Amino acid sequence: MVLNHTPGEVVSGIALDVAGSTGIITLDRPPVNAMDFALQDRLFDVARQVAADEDVRAVVIRGAGAAFSAGADIEQMARTSANPARFTVVRGPRPGEGAFGTGAH
Repeated sequence: MVLNHTPGEVVSGIALDVAGSTGIITLDRPPVNAMDFALQDRLFDVARQVAADEDVRAVVIRGAGAAFSAGADIEQMARTSANPARFTVVRGPRPGEGAFGTGAH
C-alpha cells in the first residue's frame, strides 16, 4: 500500500495502518475526536487511498481514546455558521460505482 505518511503516524488527526488485507483508520483528535473540517477532509483523503488499494479488502474506522467520535466540532460550526458556503453536500457512490467513486469493488 502506498501511503502519504508512515503507517501509524498521526497526520491531521488520522492514523492509517494496514494489517494483512484490512485497512485501519484511527481518528486521533483528543479529547473526544470531534470532527472539525480538517479531520473530515483528511478522513475522505485517507478513505480514497484505502479504496484505491486492491490489497485492502476491509476497512475498520475507530477512535483513539475513550470515544469513537463526539461528532461534529460544535465550536467550529458555531464560528462558521455565518458562512454557510463551507457546508456542502457529499453524495455517496452510485450503484456499481464502488467505494468513494473509484470503481473499486
